[in-house]
Amino acid sequence: MNRRERLVGFKYRVENAIDAEVRKACRDELKILYTGGPFGAEVWERLGALGTVDVFEASRLNVKMKDIVRVRGEGIRVEGARDGELVVAFFSQGFRGARHRVEALLVGR
Repeated sequence: MNRRERLVGFKYRVENAIDAEVRKACRDELKILYTGGPFGAEVWERLGALGTVDVFEASRLNVKMKDIVRVRGEGIRVEGARDGELVVAFFSQGFRGARHRVEALLVGR
């Protein structure tokens, strides 16, 4: 069992009431769920520094729906609803330190 597999199920506190849980994703990615939002537009603007930002404006279809944001960078993908309570980050193998960068952007460091 490698280190990534041993981390699955690990829970920890990031900062500012943001909790994280490590999960196994498909395609040999590591998935981390960040809860404790709301993760508003300012958070997604900071996360945009990681790469390309795509927004599905669901609020245009129905005002009760939240816009879905996806940020894609090298070896990383971050997804969630704008002003939502959950952000999901996917990390490809070989991108050490990417988790720390995502977490710093989430809390505004």
